[in-house]
Amino acid sequence: MLEGITHLTLFNAEQQPLCERLYFKRPERPAMKIGVKSDKAAYARREKISLALQLPDSADVSVAVYRLDSLQNDASEDIYSYLWLNSDLKGTVEAPATYLTDSTANVDLVMLTHGWSRFPWEQVMHPVPFRYIPEYEAHLLYGKVMANQQPVANVPVYLAAPGKDVWLYPALSDRDGRVFFQMKHFEAMNEVVVQTEDTLKRVELESPFSDQFSSRTLPVFSFDRTLQNALLDRSIQMQVRNAYQPLYQSVPVSDTMAFYGIPEKSYKLDDYTRFPVLEEVMREYVPEVDVRRHQSQFSFLMLGRAEYSFTQPPLVLVDGVPVFDVNKVLALDPLKIKRLDVVNRRYFLGPLLFEGIVSFRSYKGDLAGFQPEGLITSYEGVQAQRTFYSPRYDTPQQRQSRTADFRTLLYWAPQVKATQALDFYTSDLSGTYQVVIQGLSAQGDAGSQRMTFEVGK
Repeated sequence: MLEGITHLTLFNAEQQPLCERLYFKRPERPAMKIGVKSDKAAYARREKISLALQLPDSADVSVAVYRLDSLQNDASEDIYSYLWLNSDLKGTVEAPATYLTDSTANVDLVMLTHGWSRFPWEQVMHPVPFRYIPEYEAHLLYGKVMANQQPVANVPVYLAAPGKDVWLYPALSDRDGRVFFQMKHFEAMNEVVVQTEDTLKRVELESPFSDQFSSRTLPVFSFDRTLQNALLDRSIQMQVRNAYQPLYQSVPVSDTMAFYGIPEKSYKLDDYTRFPVLEEVMREYVPEVDVRRHQSQFSFLMLGRAEYSFTQPPLVLVDGVPVFDVNKVLALDPLKIKRLDVVNRRYFLGPLLFEGIVSFRSYKGDLAGFQPEGLITSYEGVQAQRTFYSPRYDTPQQRQSRTADFRTLLYWAPQVKATQALDFYTSDLSGTYQVVIQGLSAQGDAGSQRMTFEVGK
């Protein structure tokens, strides 16, 4: 029998479950050893704290330093007892660590009271297909192409986010008119433009939120008046923190290259004599693009590739947004265009093929006055990576600042890999603070460590 909790189910000849139970075997491997030591046992307000960690070479741990009060949970629960015991049980197990270390503790009673479970074997034997496919590589956004209240198949759809970073997300509708976009590098709140080449077809985006809700009912709210003062203090501390200090700092995105990579030619228009009309700029300075005119309609065609003859117009972009009417592009003010990229080759992007790309980049990333067609809406992508904000009081002026510092969480790091020294500063709140370190090794060993220190008045 394997270590930890094992689920046992007895079936009859018709593969129908007859009974179930849980069996627990204490792990033989000890918890991962973690060492932590502070430079002092007590500190003053706004004083620097240095922690020295001793970790295994392969350890990956988190570190949190917070103030203790009557609202904290039981300190006996840690990652070691959670992975071996609590994660497979229902309800609250008091002092779970004792069942892993004390051989006299009756674990069978815990299995009976907290371990009752029943698998819905009908769903296990006959699984229901998922409505949405897994998001392995990027966030997925779904939509549908409609025309005359009917879904339309095999329609190229383009989703773009106007701005200085050029990212384009194409899709091709299936037989039910559905499309989905793989939103790589799409972060925070942005304005998106979703369009097709045919203005008679419209695109409807599905809500990114689930329309199915849990059937579990929450217990009736019960206010414990013994916690009234503690909750009031927490509320005041939180309001002061929100008013004077940020919770997190955003990590800047490093990949600013356009989706087409390095273009064959890139023209910075400030390096050339400016013309008042964009058509003259294209004819005089961009030999890779042939500007054609039939009656009153302009079009582009890529030139200059001996190994391939272009027969279809290229993809034209303005700050990443496709423009299918070249007349509207040539009507832009060239003084608002900073750069022009030319991809003089066939380019595959998702299910679509483009015979070249002509990308106009404005100074401000605001489409240079162009008004795109199609669906224009705001959409929030994946939240950008953030780091925990902790103020520093390195100078006397910073320590004497009159800005209130009511932080109860002094430090938090979700990933600390190597043995290193951590330093941070106390706040204006005195009391007992706890350091909690929890994590895993490369071999899967879990471990945790706690220590406390005092902050005086």
